[in-house]
Amino acid sequence: MHSTFARNLCLAIAFLPCAASASEIDLSTLPEGYAFTSNAPDGDTIVTYLGQDGDLFKFTFDSPDTREEGYVGIVWTNRESQTVKYEGQDGLTLFDPHDCAPGTGTCEYTVTLPDGEVYHFLRSAFRLGKVEIGREYLIDENGGEIFYSQSCTTFDEWGFWVDGIRYDFDGVFEWDKRAQSTHEPGTLPSYDAIRKLCDFSPDLPL
Repeated sequence: MHSTFARNLCLAIAFLPCAASASEIDLSTLPEGYAFTSNAPDGDTIVTYLGQDGDLFKFTFDSPDTREEGYVGIVWTNRESQTVKYEGQDGLTLFDPHDCAPGTGTCEYTVTLPDGEVYHFLRSAFRLGKVEIGREYLIDENGGEIFYSQSCTTFDEWGFWVDGIRYDFDGVFEWDKRAQSTHEPGTLPSYDAIRKLCDFSPDLPL
């Protein structure tokens, strides 16, 4: 699952779950009470597992530093930890068939926002050790690919981000660091190591 999901579309598609490929992840093994807190420049995000909802898996995404009082976002993922839908303050956002993360290789999906706007994305990703390096493109009406974001992220065994950095299409730099968790993610590269490995410019090829 990508990080800081509740803040805006750019965050929503850029960091959702990959220490493992999607096929290696099975959320049916996710422990009851699983939760973690992630730090980011604009505040913390607290993710808590609520349980299964039909064939999907349901989580709360609480960003107390930025949300309206009393509001908590809800995310539904498939068994492979790929996001299918997100209910935020503005309504329901749908990902068809899912947000393509985690997972290496090339994958396409559409995002339908609460106001009905539809966007088509292509995601290309590979792993370098335990770091997933990915790039997202917005597909325009003529089939052209427009650079959207580039990221380097580590993930736990259930496909949730641990630490990561991202460059957005407008050159904005974002970062996330896991602060605490009910279940330790194991030995992964540190945030500083990720930053050193992936401190690249969006102008460079993936």
